[in-house]
Amino acid sequence: AKLDTLQGQSRHYLGARRPRHPSEPTAKSSSQRFMRQLYRQSHEQNGPAVLRFLELSLNGLEFCRRSSNPLLSEQKAALFARRCQIYSPLAPAVAEHAPSGAIGDRARSAFQRFLTLFPDQELQVRTVSQFTLRRAEAERIRHDKEGLRVREEPYRIYTYPGNSDLKPYDVTYPGEDRGAPFFISDPQLSNSRTALL
Repeated sequence: AKLDTLQGQSRHYLGARRPRHPSEPTAKSSSQRFMRQLYRQSHEQNGPAVLRFLELSLNGLEFCRRSSNPLLSEQKAALFARRCQIYSPLAPAVAEHAPSGAIGDRARSAFQRFLTLFPDQELQVRTVSQFTLRRAEAERIRHDKEGLRVREEPYRIYTYPGNSDLKPYDVTYPGEDRGAPFFISDPQLSNSRTALL
């Protein structure tokens, strides 16, 4: 992200289109490639986000249950318990489709920790886990046939007016068929110091 201040006017070029050399990659495609690489690396090294969230919730639940503070041992523990109940049925699917054996072991361990903390819910959680595992396997088969579905985020521009108490920034979604827009300064454009034409 690049933030320029020219004559007291803020301009933010995060993902903005600008005149470029024909051999230079577009900011949008290079930033998307970079973000996908980061997500893939995080997934392969640390496991899926759902596994990390389950482990965090299990740790929080165990900590809060041991606490002598009633706010932690009652209210916060209840929050962590609900989160564990939501995410624990996903652990067997995570273990089955883990990017490495170590992450699969972590998922199985998290599932066993949940069953130890909530023995009365074992039948229910195992039933939901089996359904989730079958759905994950069906999605894996579909993925192998059709490839990865990537959600494309729309191109957007953030404008920071600097003098608004209501909103810290404005978001615009310019159409892709507008040609090559550029930033200009115009103090008459609805309290915004920068605008996209």
